[in-house]
Amino acid sequence: MTHFLGERLRVRDLAQPTEPDTPRVVSLAPSITEIVFALNAGDSLVGRTDFCLWPPEATAIPTVG
Repeated sequence: MTHFLGERLRVRDLAQPTEPDTPRVVSLAPSITEIVFALNAGDSLVGRTDFCLWPPEATAIPTVG
């Protein structure tokens, strides 16, 4: 795949190594982050917003904005 300037894009370079069947979730709302952790699926969370501060374990996940 190439972007509009003609440079090649490789999504694999940006992805964290995971098991093939492991879901990866980026939460864009604090309520979603809380629900993911309430479902004991916090290990699938790979991104959050700056406002996703609860539960405290969520602060260790990289922010996406």
